[in-house]
Amino acid sequence: MTENEEILDIYDGERRPMGYTKRRDEPLEPGEFIVAVGIWIVDDKGRLLITKRSMKKRYAPGKWENTGGHLMHGEEPVAAVMRELYEETGIKVARADVHFLGTAKVPPFFGDNFIAHVKDTSGIKLQPGETSDARWVSLDELERMMRNGDMAGSTVEHMKAYKEAFYAAIADIARGA
Repeated sequence: MTENEEILDIYDGERRPMGYTKRRDEPLEPGEFIVAVGIWIVDDKGRLLITKRSMKKRYAPGKWENTGGHLMHGEEPVAAVMRELYEETGIKVARADVHFLGTAKVPPFFGDNFIAHVKDTSGIKLQPGETSDARWVSLDELERMMRNGDMAGSTVEHMKAYKEAFYAAIADIARGA
């Protein structure tokens, strides 16, 4: 789907629906917000899946990030993040395996962030024009990449809002909880 085909609900600064939509490629006015979603995928070894943004992307081309995208008109955040994960990586997760970490408010976005433990990590299929590479990294490597500027700025900024929940979820997965 291209940016001019993506229809997004518009919200105010308190995340109240404003009652109208815009195409993804339409500029937002001051005070208008859209919802982004992101998901961290953790494997049995405690590694995190990150994807590299295509060089064709307007924002942060060639930077690494967790998988994500935008909430479409009428879509629920968990459904959106499951859709984005499948579109960008070919990975399917069950709704029950997707856990909410928190919401970041970084104008003009509200970013709903999730995590899921995935046992079958074979067969990652990248979406042309969206992702150009994927790799599994340790938590230490992710932190280093964030410090060194290898990660998309939105990933780093959003993480600030849910970092404690992120580390707790990683620990729960490591314990098998």
